[in-house]
Parts: sequence; C-alpha cells; structure tokens
Amino acid sequence: MIAQRFREIRKHLQMNQENFGKILGLSQDSISAIETGKNRPTIPVMQIMHKRWNVNLEWLMLGKGASFHHLPVPINEESILMLPLLNNQASQAKDSPAETYETVDYFPLSSTLFKGFQFDRLCVIRENSDSMEPVIFRGDYLVCEHETQNLSDGLYVLSRNGYLFSRRLYFRLDGKIQISPDNNRYPVEEISAADLKKLCIYGKIIWRIQQII
Repeated sequence: MIAQRFREIRKHLQMNQENFGKILGLSQDSISAIETGKNRPTIPVMQIMHKRWNVNLEWLMLGKGASFHHLPVPINEESILMLPLLNNQASQAKDSPAETYETVDYFPLSSTLFKGFQFDRLCVIRENSDSMEPVIFRGDYLVCEHETQNLSDGLYVLSRNGYLFSRRLYFRLDGKIQISPDNNRYPVEEISAADLKKLCIYGKIIWRIQQII
C-alpha cells in the first residue's frame, strides 16, 4: 500500500510528521491523511522525495524494487502518467457506446510500464465485485486500454446497463464469443458474432494493481 510505504520512508528518515511535512510543503494533517490512505501523494510531493532522498518512485507507487536508489536517477513530470480513475457507473444509464464514465480522480503511474501503448487511451477502474477471483480481487485497480483495436482472448472491461465490469473473453473459431467470470459462482455467457455490437467492450485490461491504497 502507498500509505504504508510512504510512512516507511518517513520512519526510515527518523522524522516526525510535522518536520517531514515542512520539507514536502505539507501540513501534519496532510501527512497523516496520506499515511492513513485517505489521500495519495501528488506528483510534486513524489518529485521532492525522489530528488532529496533518492526515493524509488516505482517502489513507492507499486512496491517494486528497492525503496531508495543508490545513485540519483533523473526524473521529470513526463515520466509519470496521471491516468484517469473512472467512476464505474455511467452518467447515462443506458446500454450504448455513448455511455460516459466520469473521471473521479487521477492515478500516478510510471510511463515506463506502458511502453508501446497510447497514453491517451489508458484509464483505470476499480474492481468492485468478486466475479473475477482468484485472478482479480475486489478493490484491485485495473489499467485499461480504451477502444483497443486488437481483440483477442484475454481480460477486458465491459460496459453494460451503465456499469463497467471485468470479464474474460474467448473469441471462438465459430465466431461466437464466450464471456467468462473466473469465479465459478457466476454464470458464463455466450454471444454470436452478429450480436457483438451489443457487447460494449470498453477496453482491454493491460495491468492489475492489487490494493494499492
């Protein structure tokens, strides 16, 4: 969790919340809100942590690698993507491609994770059911490539009746598409190629982040 890793940095530096906040330009209450998971550190705050203490931002955001770089690593705002976190419920509750899912927040992730993808097509949704367990869990964050052109077997975000949800799709040789949850307590669906337009594929899932906050 970002909150826990953020607190670990402060503890490692042997600083209290007040003094840590002064360096980062934040109040003690703001530091407390980040450490309890109510808020996330902003890009400017993470940049200060990187430049001043060589904090590894990929570790801070995703828990990957070491917490500190041994040598300074150049970083700039362009290396961090602020991906839109979408509301799972559409502003128009009707099953059509015109459904609009509003941005409720922004999710900072390293651009190096998504080489080869069009950044302006990437978005994030939060899984709010157990239908895809044990692969995707309730509360996981899913990075999705919106309007993907490459439809092949895999994990997708679908839109139906004004809601976004995840499913595994299988494109069969007979033209039919199988819509499968990974949790066998949920039913498997099947549609024909002719009904594909009725299946609103919002995008393909390209990254899963487990309980990041």
